[in-house]
Amino acid sequence: MRNKNVSIRGALVRDMIHDIMETSLGKPIQTGEFRKNPVEPAWVCPSGYEYEIIDREPFKMEYLKPEGVVTGRVVLQLHGGGYIGPMKNIYRKFSVRYSRLSYGGDYRVAPEHPYPAALEDVIHAYQWLIKEKHYRPGQVVVAGDSAGGGLALALCLFLRDHGMPQPAGLVLMSPWADLTCSGDSY
Repeated sequence: MRNKNVSIRGALVRDMIHDIMETSLGKPIQTGEFRKNPVEPAWVCPSGYEYEIIDREPFKMEYLKPEGVVTGRVVLQLHGGGYIGPMKNIYRKFSVRYSRLSYGGDYRVAPEHPYPAALEDVIHAYQWLIKEKHYRPGQVVVAGDSAGGGLALALCLFLRDHGMPQPAGLVLMSPWADLTCSGDSY
């Protein structure tokens, strides 16, 4: 049953996604095969930056920082990708632009790792910044688009519900906050 209050643009996007899932792309997306073989060149860290891959079971994180710069602030960037797409080079480029100090987590994605895996990874990444890198919550800004924006919101709700300190702010770009795709504004 379709919601009569959905905008024309929303209906078109919903129908487009439905059509893609009904084509030959549908099965590779649903099984995770589409994500396992991304076609993009290896990322090259720009000169003047320190780049570190942190392998924390059960997921990996990336820490990017300008050489010799200490600002006392950090951006925790959460990539988009509909909860099925991995970290891509475009998000690494965003990290360079977001701030003089950025950090990104490549959280676990579906179908291999359904909810709450991604949220658990983001909570772990936030706590890692505070405990291991010694940032205060007021020095952390969480940024995310699409699924990453939804995760940023979910992180803040988790922190609130558990009486934990909130980050200084959020940067959200088209956050996917209605996973049921049923809200009137969807």
